[in-house]
Amino acid sequence: MRGLWLGWLCCVACCMQAGGVVHMPEDSVAVERLLHDASSSVPDSSRVLFFAEALCGVPYVANTLERDGEEESLVVCLSGFDCMTFVETVLALAETSRAGSCSFHDFAANLRRIRYRGGVVDGYCSRLHYFTEWAAQNLVSHVGWEEATTSLGVPWECASRKLDFMSSHARLYPRLRDDNANLCKIKDVEERLSALPVCRIGKESAETALAKAGGSCLVAFTTSTEGLDVSHVGFVVVKEGKACLLHASSRHKKVLVEPASLKDYLSGQPSVSGMRVFRFRFR
Repeated sequence: MRGLWLGWLCCVACCMQAGGVVHMPEDSVAVERLLHDASSSVPDSSRVLFFAEALCGVPYVANTLERDGEEESLVVCLSGFDCMTFVETVLALAETSRAGSCSFHDFAANLRRIRYRGGVVDGYCSRLHYFTEWAAQNLVSHVGWEEATTSLGVPWECASRKLDFMSSHARLYPRLRDDNANLCKIKDVEERLSALPVCRIGKESAETALAKAGGSCLVAFTTSTEGLDVSHVGFVVVKEGKACLLHASSRHKKVLVEPASLKDYLSGQPSVSGMRVFRFRFR
């Protein structure tokens, strides 16, 4: 889920809006530098983790997509991430690099396709706020992505779940609290998504599942929080033989590889009910 209030680091008065993309000048420089660094030396199979690890140390900043009083636009911010904007940025970098491009314009186009329904920015409700829809769109539209949740040889379950967190907590979202049309649109999205069956692995099986999944995996943690599907996302890396989470951490206030193993990390997350696992088969 996106944040609730304004993340000012990317929305200060000196930000630029060109071609419908809101960014700081240093963001485009950073994107093109990262793409150039990967252009000749990184194999396709390693690009996701290359970019994820390259962004370690960037501060955790919530709400960088929320621009108070402004129309919805594609926001590019490499000076601070929440868990979802970190994942989206990494995947857009990997997609751009895999295509052989070092262009900020091409990166922004990939990020737009990842973040918005049908790749079209058409108001606040065109953003893929719920992970269920985000995953469904990106699995269909991006070459080489696959969900591995049900193919890792561990127990899993599949069920639909009522999603209404945003509409039930509209007071927390300025674009919903103050706009009844947006609220109605979000309710329509929630109703549609609530009918979709989603599979998950129980967190007691997480360690075994990830040992079989291998590297370059995206994990999404399902939650017991009423009305919500996923509470956190990140990438899996293997350190000293143990699966660890590489993510934008609100606790540590930055992007990092979690010091604890994923098993220990999950033991400290009582609201996490399980996880979905995605693998990237770039060729």
